[in-house]
Amino acid sequence: MYRRLQEFVGKNYDATYSAKVKMTFGTFVEKDRKEKKVKLPTAGAKNVFLVGKERLTEGKYVVDMQRSDYDELFETIDANEMVVLETLVKGEQYAVDQIVETGLQANDKLKVNAQGKLEKDATGADAIAVYIGEYMDAGHKLHAIEIL
Repeated sequence: MYRRLQEFVGKNYDATYSAKVKMTFGTFVEKDRKEKKVKLPTAGAKNVFLVGKERLTEGKYVVDMQRSDYDELFETIDANEMVVLETLVKGEQYAVDQIVETGLQANDKLKVNAQGKLEKDATGADAIAVYIGEYMDAGHKLHAIEIL
């Protein structure tokens, strides 16, 4: 899951890719331009995107219109499912749950690991974001970050 806290209005969202493997809404991914798929990133990658999808109820769930954004139906992105990629722009702030939270403190630099999660970057050399702190969203704990 991710929430936009402060973003630039009017940027493009790329909806021309599908997921190479099963993943979670809010995972950090890289594009595979040959296959037109998104994949889990190489550890330390900097050209990454937040992956999302359209929140549509389908099939037997169509009558249940009051679903939480945190419902597994919306959180799970299946392999080959079309996705929406959010480009990260310097200065934007997001609240994310795809993060290794052990030992995090405000102002820690964050890099992407091979599972598509943010983790503390001890040297700062591969950092793409800085940690702000915890963020509560309707009873769900997220972590606020600012893009570098």
